[in-house]
Order: sequence, then structure tokens, then C-alpha cells
Amino acid sequence: MADMLAALSWYVVISFLGWLTFPLTYRLLPRLADRGYLFSRALGLLLWGYCFWLLASLGVLRNDPGGLLLALMLLLAASLWAGRNDAFAEMLAWARAQRRLILSGEALFALAFAGMAFVRAANPEILGTEKPMELAFINAILRSPTFPPHDPWLSGYAISYYYFGYVLVALLAKLSQVPGGVAFNLGVTLVFALSAVGAYGVVYNLLSLFTEHFKGGEAVRLGPRLWLATLGPVFALLVSNVEGFLHVLHTRGLFWRLDSSGEWVSPFWRWLDIVDLNQPPAQPFSWIPTRFWWWWRASRVVQDYNFSASPLEIIDEFPVFSYLLADLHPHVLAMPFAFLAMGLALNLFLSPEPPPLRWLRFRLEYRAQAWIAGLLFIFGVAACWLGLSTLSLRLTALGLIAMIAGGLFFIKIPPSARRKVGRLLTQGELGESELGLSLGLEPLAFWLYALVLGGLAFLNTWDFPFFLVLFAGVYTFRLLHSNAAKNHLTLGMALSRFFSPALGLGLAGVLLYLPFYLGFSSQAGGILPNLIYPTRGAHLWVMFGTLLLPVLAYLIYLWRENGSVERLRRGFAASAGLMVLLWALSFLFAGVILLLPVVNSLFLSSLGAVGGVELFLESVLRRLTSSGGWLTALALLGLTIGLLLPRGNEGAASRERLGRIAPAPIFALLLVLMGALLVMGPEFFYLRDQFGWRINTIFKFYYLAWLFWSVVAAFGSAVLLLALPRAWGVVFRLGLSLILVIGFTYTLLGLWSKTNGFRPAAGFTLDGTAYLRREKPDEAAAIDWLKAAPPGVVAEAVGGSYSEFARVATLSGLPNVLGWPGHESQWRGGAREMGSRQADLARLYCTRHWEEALQVLQQYHIRYVYIGELERSSYAPGTPDCPAGLSEDKFRANLVEAFRQGSVVIYEFPAGGVLSAAR
Repeated sequence: MADMLAALSWYVVISFLGWLTFPLTYRLLPRLADRGYLFSRALGLLLWGYCFWLLASLGVLRNDPGGLLLALMLLLAASLWAGRNDAFAEMLAWARAQRRLILSGEALFALAFAGMAFVRAANPEILGTEKPMELAFINAILRSPTFPPHDPWLSGYAISYYYFGYVLVALLAKLSQVPGGVAFNLGVTLVFALSAVGAYGVVYNLLSLFTEHFKGGEAVRLGPRLWLATLGPVFALLVSNVEGFLHVLHTRGLFWRLDSSGEWVSPFWRWLDIVDLNQPPAQPFSWIPTRFWWWWRASRVVQDYNFSASPLEIIDEFPVFSYLLADLHPHVLAMPFAFLAMGLALNLFLSPEPPPLRWLRFRLEYRAQAWIAGLLFIFGVAACWLGLSTLSLRLTALGLIAMIAGGLFFIKIPPSARRKVGRLLTQGELGESELGLSLGLEPLAFWLYALVLGGLAFLNTWDFPFFLVLFAGVYTFRLLHSNAAKNHLTLGMALSRFFSPALGLGLAGVLLYLPFYLGFSSQAGGILPNLIYPTRGAHLWVMFGTLLLPVLAYLIYLWRENGSVERLRRGFAASAGLMVLLWALSFLFAGVILLLPVVNSLFLSSLGAVGGVELFLESVLRRLTSSGGWLTALALLGLTIGLLLPRGNEGAASRERLGRIAPAPIFALLLVLMGALLVMGPEFFYLRDQFGWRINTIFKFYYLAWLFWSVVAAFGSAVLLLALPRAWGVVFRLGLSLILVIGFTYTLLGLWSKTNGFRPAAGFTLDGTAYLRREKPDEAAAIDWLKAAPPGVVAEAVGGSYSEFARVATLSGLPNVLGWPGHESQWRGGAREMGSRQADLARLYCTRHWEEALQVLQQYHIRYVYIGELERSSYAPGTPDCPAGLSEDKFRANLVEAFRQGSVVIYEFPAGGVLSAAR
């Protein structure tokens, strides 16, 4: 009953938040058919969380229910402002006219929320993988009186991670008084439901634009059949990759045979070369996979080999796997806001055209200088304010330098151009500005876009640059296909417009989240060329086949309606040129690295290579023999670019033909293009991190490509279902049905396996920590005591990642001296902050001398010393760090025994340091 009430409270709060935010979306997203209604919940949560986080980071609010309510009042005030001048009456009339949309959106959200809550209640345990880390962040934010929140696994430091998603979960938990263990599973539930309605919203708005399809002069109206927009959440969240279907075939023993020696062999499975599937299946054969965590393999279908042919694990998650695994990781937390950003990009694409003929006369360098001057000055003012409020001399100095630099940039602008800037600032001529700084939006809409894009950086930093590219691309193609610019705006001029919104929105997004960047460090260490890791075509199609087939069918349909041989030739020439350029750049970059003695050996050793010549020869060989991946990307790029960039004498006619079904197909093509670029990028470059290969690059790039392509697969499928003639319509329906059967095989069997047939051993519950009370009641009681105890640093045993270590800090929300060292190293780009903490904790537990233990207690301001079964086994006699074993006598003689139950005891050091996160 308590879990049901908790889930109901979250449902009510987020629904109220959506309606509270709707006046803002109604005003700021006027070009969308739903007026932003389907995105209002996600936007409301983002705005509320941003107001609370920013004011708490500046010391204006405290992290308590009062601070949350005050931030909510600010959102209420903004909505009341947006509803002024009889706007509420207009919105009410709109709502009456859109009852079908509202009911469908509410039903979808309720169904998705209830369904995922049921799934999580059947498998709630917060154990293994990244779950302890994510729960640690949530509980730490709940226990932090001020922001930035303290790092739960490194006392004395603030979190160095993109933690905004955990703030959003924690603020709902604090407002509803839900403990962290329940909030974790409700967070997964909420993100799933918001993503479902977000994907529905993007496809709904695209289909609403596609009001009629001309076929032989006959118009086909779509209005009553917009229920097809539910294909959005189906393809985005429920359809899987092909590995699950292949796993069933493998388990059944298909394509395996016994050879003359009695060994099971299969040329097909050996050629496919997916780990586990390239080994003979267990006997007896069956249709249902039974191997432990068989569903995990679907997230590891891409396989890389270094120069020495040693396999390297590659992560290629997709949404169904993410929700089945139920790790509340940043790429999952950011998903609803990725769909929100797509909706905003569509609104930008549909916004009124800025007058191109006027601002094209103004030189590009002056526009860039105006942007830079203004944003540097605003950045400087904000930095000075934040520096003075936090008594940070370094930040204040940085702000002054930025203000001076902004002034210098402004002075360099000629007086005539400066007067145009003055008119922009004093008269608010954003829509008519000759500077071209406007995106055709009112100022509030611009800052809303910047807020959402900047929020993506704080939610999942990897998404930020790609959505900037999407917005800049949308802006560019809006100009390219606009009626006003058609006869005056050249392609070169249009491409020059790409950098204005990218620069403006990028700098504004960073500025809005400045406190986050000031305390953020990362393991990212630049870009490396990818010479020997091409993605095999078989693996790429196993990963994306269920999306690529509908996308390609839609592209073929568009080519049949609007294509020509000339445009096809130009499209493939442009895509081939881009691919050759990237290949040449990767070779050039690698050559420069090999010429540098300092990094030469490091680069070669990371690849398992022995020399540069051999490396380049192997690179060419692998690129040619494993060509399916880049050829697929080449085909997608050629088909898409050919439609998007009509040139030459046929340009006007081509625009006219494409314009008959624009702008929805153009926007869909831009999403296809984004996905293709995301897939092609790791073929030639990857981001350098502590892993040393492209494990994370493939993960993040492919995941975002899935979101883009899932929208196009849904939209394209809906269009084809409505527009194809009977014969081809039947063929497509059969093909789509087969794709859905393949895609749902993994989803249904995976859910059944993960939840033990929806028969949880301890009953249904949303409390992810309930297992601890069943299995380790003494530790559960100790954790409950720490939750109610005054804040302070905890000492507990240190061990490796993905283990039971750090469980005290994770479950209590108090910071420990050191949690998982490997994760801390990833978050901070090295081990400098950790120092000798692991060895010092071993000294604390193992030394027989109180003076030595006291030194460690005082050095790290430790208040609580936790001793449980894990500490006794970690520091048992004979262990490398503790030959003589754990010594408890010194604690018993000099500290206060604050808690004891069974084998668990907590000693308190009253003089220990209090909780203090570094700012």
C-alpha cells in the first residue's frame, strides 16, 4: 500500500507540473500542433529542477521542502505571466478542441507509468552494475543541506559528474517524502513514462504537419488516424535490436551441426561472431533462452579487435535493454529531454523566416564579434556575481577578464555596425535584426532553447554537442528551403548560417549552467583516430536492423516521389567525399601522433601495435575487409543528402516537389542525417578516456542514433501505412509485422526472464533496498540508524567497482572516505584527489596504535567508524593490507559505541569533522 501511495504521489505531482507548465509551452511553442502539451511534463520538471538547483547552488535556497516549494512558486509565476491577456481563455478553447489529443496523451502517460512501475516492483533490487553509484548520488543529494551536493564516495569533495538527473529524482523524493530506495525505482518509472509521451509527441507533431499526401492528384487526410503516433514510443522504447531474436534461434540449435569428430560447428554463427552466440548452445535445445543473464548479450553485439587480434568489449545499449537492466544512468535520465529537444527543434524549423536579404549584407565577422562580445560580457557578470557570493577570488578574476574581453570585442566592431547592435539591445529587434543573431524567435524562446540544451549537458554531457548540431542544421535548412531565400540565398551562404545558432545557443547553454562547469572534471582526454576498429556490417545491422528497414523503406518512398538520378549522384558524391575526408583526417592525425616521441609508444601500445607502417597497412586491410558498416552509413548519407541538398538547374523544381510534403519529411531527413553521422563518426575517430578504446564512444553515439532513427522509423512507417497503394501497402504491412515480431522477441522474453515470470521471491515492492532487511537485518538496522544520525564522514572498507563495497555511504547518503576507486578515477580523470585514502583506511582499521588511528580520523574528519562483516573479511589476518587483521580494541577504548546489533558496530568520534562538500 505504501508503494502504491508513493507511485500515486509522483504521478499526481508530475501531472500537476505538466499542466502548470502548459501556459509556457503554449506561448513559446506556437508552431507545434500540440502547442507543446505532450512535452509539458518534461519541460516543467526541467524548469523546476533548474530554478531549485541554481538558487541552491548560489546559496539563496536550502535543500529542503521549503526551497523546493519556493522554486515551484517561481515556475507558477512564470506560467501566470504566460497566461496573461486572456491567454487562459484561449488555452481553454484549444483544450476543448483537442480533447482527443489530451486524452490520448494522458492515457499513454498513465499506461506507461503504471506498466513500468509494475515491472520495477517485480524486480526492484538495487544491486550490481551501476545501481549502487546511482543510488549513492540520489541519497547524497537528499542528505546535502546545500549545493553542490557532497560526493558520497569521496569525503570533502562535491560530486564531479553530470548529476542533474539525480537532482530531479531527489527533489521529487524530498517533496513526496519517499526514501531513496523507492525513489530510485520511481525514477526509472517516471523517465520511461516521460520518454514514451515525448516520443509520441515528436511523431504526433510530424504527422500533424503531414496533413495530406499527393498521390496521383488525390489527397489522403490523416487527422482521425493520428493514433499511429504511438509507433513513436513503440520503436523508441519497446522494439529491441535483432540479437534477442538471434539468441532464440541459437538456443534452438538452428544452423548448428555435428561434424565427423562429434563437435558442434556452424559457419553462420562463427561468421556472425557475437560473443556467446559463436559457441555451441547448451543441450537440450529449446526455444526459450535459459542461460544466466542471456539478455545482457544484446548490449554487446559490436566486437572490436586490437592489432594483436585480442577482443575488446564494446557497449552498444539501446532503450529496451536500459529499462530492462534499470540502471538509472545519465543516458537514461536524459532521454525524455532528448525528445523535448527534438520537439523544440521542430518548433524552430517551423518558426517564421528571419528576413535573409537584410542581414546577409552584414559581414559575418561582425555578427560573430557581436555574439562573442555580448556573451562574454554576460558570462563575466555572472561569474563575478557567483565569485563574490562564494568569496572565490579566482572566479571573480575570471569574470572580470571575461567582461574586459567582451568590451574589446565590441570596440573592434565598426561604429555603423555597433549602432545596429545598439538598436538590437534597446529596441528588441530580434525578429528583424540585421545581425542575424535571431533564430526567428522571441528572446524568451531563445533562452528556453538554451536552457533545454544546456540542461542536456548537465544531464548527459555527450548529448549537448549533437543537439547543438541538430538545432544549427534545422536553422540552416529552414533558410535553404524557405520561400524568401529560395532565389537569393546560396548554399554557401546558408552553410555560413550554421555557426551562428551553434555558437549562440552553445555559449548561452554553458552560461545558464555555469556553477556546474566550475566544479566539473572528467576523464575525457581529447580525440584519437580510429584506424583498426571498423564496425562490421553484420554487427551494425544486428544493432539497428529493426530501425534501418523502416527508415530505408521511407527513404525509398521519398526518392520515388521526389528523387532523380542527378540528385542521387550528387548525394552519393557528397557523402563519399565526406567519408574520404574523414578517413584522410584520421590518417593525418595518426601520422602526427606517431611523429611525437612522447605519445608515440602510448598510442601504439593502446592499439596493441608494434610499428606505424604495420598499423597503417592493417588499417587499410581492415577497412576494406570489414566494409559493411561504413558502406551502410554511406548509403544512408547519400540517400539523405541527395534529398536535402538539391542543386544546379533543377534546384527550384526540386524544392517545389519536396515542398509538397515539407516540412515534416525535411525534418525527418535531418534526423536520419544526424543518426548516420553519429554512426559514421566512430568509424574514424573516438574519444580518448581511461579505457583506451572506443567502448564509450560507440555506447553514447549509437544510443543517440537510436533515438533519432526510432522517430523516423515510426513517422515513416505511419506515412507508408497511410499513403502506399493497396498492393505495396500489404507488402509493407507484412514486412512491418515481421520487424515488430523480431523486435519484440527480446522485449517479451527478457522481461519474463528478468522478473522470474513476474513472480518476485519476496513479493512486489518498489523499495530497492528491501533485500537488505531480508538478507542482512543487522546491516539494515545500522543503515537506518545512520540515516537518522547527525551528518558526518563514515569510514568503511574500500574495494573494487560493482561490488558490495561503499554500501554504507550508498544507502545512508553520508559521505565515506573512499568508495569505488575506479569510478572516482573515471569521474575526476585521475587519482589525484584520492591520494592515499585506501591505504590510510587500511591503517585505520588495522593499526594497534591509537595515535596512528587518531591521525587518520582527524585527517579525513571521520565521525563514524563502521565495522560489519565486509570490514572484518576485507581486513582479515593475512590480507596484504592488513597482515595482523582488524584491530577493534583501540576503537572500543577511545571512541563512543553509538550502535551495535549482531555483528555490526558503529563507533562515533565526537570530535570528528562535520559534513563539508568542497565548492
